[in-house]
Amino acid sequence: AVNGADIAGSFSTSSLQCMRNEGALDFLIVRSWHSYGGFDSSGPVTIRNAHAAGIKYVDAYLFPCAGKSAASQVKGAISGLDNAGAKFGTMWLDIEVNPSRGCGWGANKATNCEFIKEMI
Repeated sequence: AVNGADIAGSFSTSSLQCMRNEGALDFLIVRSWHSYGGFDSSGPVTIRNAHAAGIKYVDAYLFPCAGKSAASQVKGAISGLDNAGAKFGTMWLDIEVNPSRGCGWGANKATNCEFIKEMI
């Protein structure tokens, strides 16, 4: 089996090494964008630390705010990571109920799908 996790926040190299050494972490998906529609500055640090810890596959995820531009959020997350020198594989979209004010999904499923398509 392959074990992985998605995480949010700042994790040290030693913490990530410990998880990797215990067999709990073969891949990691790190939050790069907050649910309120802003860059997560702890993302690049954790991504760099994951690489330093020897984690082979390191990806990022974006928790979108439906009340803001889909394209600008994707561009913001990718450019923020690139500018910080944080190398990642895949950018994942975290599509779930959003607790942030003004960022939740509407009742119109077609509109929600269009928003997601714009992000892709």
